[in-house]
Amino acid sequence: MNNDIHLSQIQERARILSEVHGDDFLDDVIHDLHADMAGRSMSGGDDGTDPGEVYGDYEEAASRVNNEGPGSQAAFLVEELGEMNALSVIEKAAAEAEVQE
Repeated sequence: MNNDIHLSQIQERARILSEVHGDDFLDDVIHDLHADMAGRSMSGGDDGTDPGEVYGDYEEAASRVNNEGPGSQAAFLVEELGEMNALSVIEKAAAEAEVQE
């Protein structure tokens, strides 16, 4: 693919792949990325915040993104990773889902 890929194209690709691999094929990617974000937010030191609460908040956020479907998942990935990296992650998740089928 060329480097001039846009969010709408990535969302469409995620939607097509979800039809092939199921609506949940990106769920683990979204949860893993949110867990990484929670870990980074906690790495600043002990400020008295309950780590379980922080991870719970990120887990809830991941669930909201996942419940909104592949378009929202793709948009979140683009926001966090950039367009090309998001597309790469989506394609990798699809390849892994295909192996598991």
